Amino acid sequence: MKKIILALLFFIILPFAGTGNTAEPITLGGTLGLTGKYASMSEMVAFGLKLWVKKTNAEGGILGRPIELIIYDDTSDPDHAKSLYERLILEDQVDLVFGPYSSVITTEIAKVTEKYGYSLLASGAASDRMWQQGYRYLFGVYIPASRYSFGFLKFLYAHGIEKIAIVAADDMFSVTVAEGARKWAERLGISIAHYEVFKKGRKDLSAIAKTIQQSGAEAIVVGGHFNESVDMRRSLKAIDWYPKAYFATLGPAVQKYYDILGKDAEGTFTLSNWEANGVQFPGSLEFAEDFEKEYGKKPSYQAAAGYASGQILAAAINKIGSLEKEELRNALATLDILTIFGRYGVDPTGQQIRHFSLLTQWQNGVLEVVAPQNLKSVKAMTAIWH
Repeated sequence: MKKIILALLFFIILPFAGTGNTAEPITLGGTLGLTGKYASMSEMVAFGLKLWVKKTNAEGGILGRPIELIIYDDTSDPDHAKSLYERLILEDQVDLVFGPYSSVITTEIAKVTEKYGYSLLASGAASDRMWQQGYRYLFGVYIPASRYSFGFLKFLYAHGIEKIAIVAADDMFSVTVAEGARKWAERLGISIAHYEVFKKGRKDLSAIAKTIQQSGAEAIVVGGHFNESVDMRRSLKAIDWYPKAYFATLGPAVQKYYDILGKDAEGTFTLSNWEANGVQFPGSLEFAEDFEKEYGKKPSYQAAAGYASGQILAAAINKIGSLEKEELRNALATLDILTIFGRYGVDPTGQQIRHFSLLTQWQNGVLEVVAPQNLKSVKAMTAIWH
């Protein structure tokens, strides 16, 4: 793990080494699941953060000081992450922290950041339950997980779909997605033919897929992370059946989903909190171009959220003119700004209320925006309605 940390540190420090800025760096530290089950999405968050640091340092840093980024690999493990945040605060004595990936890890490490009064932007987590814990220093970037399926369900309603299946892994985020999907489906008058929560880590989901097929469901909502989105799609193929519409959270938002599944990824719907071919917020096109030039791949919304979390922190710090912890907390609680990711603004619990999402679909190897109507890049594929 030490080699990984040093490599990441070197990558970040190198760009501002020749800027002539000799001021004491502002240290920003945190963990991401660079290995383990959250690796695909965590990598994107890390890339977004690194790019923000590189650009910020090239422009003189914050308060005239360069940013030094420390990223530890928490191996996608909540307990390991918690111990690493203790290390960051007590041993590394970082000035600022950024959030890890996943709601379960963020909820666990928030106990540490709350204890020491460090503001934490949840740039990799969205479960509604985080905002029900009474945390004072935790602030959301994404829309709440309970709303992740809402755009898809409205789309189904508009196309006359009457019966759906909802399945989810048994982690905090995924269950919140499923509970939200059930609530919104019921409000829209869509029947739930099958509802099931399965053990996270279960790879073969063909028995669940068969049950869904037999239930008469016309569409499927999968609450999960990367693995669940791929495993359910493979399981549908294994039983030689595909619903009229397939929606999964998180996984289909990254290029790796298509790289693994190829043509079987076609038609998959997912929520996106941001797309380069979606809403053009200030600097978003430049970010997408810089990202592709830097890393040789297109940014996912997780990458944009990582970059935007840096923008939000910088805006709050510049507003108060210092790094004083309580003043920074109050600034983040009241800030209302536009970033490359969209609008940031939270309610009194810290939950994000200004941002909005897009419904996307894989078409011809490209993740396209298909809703809302005024922002879509293409029409939804009609070939899936078979």
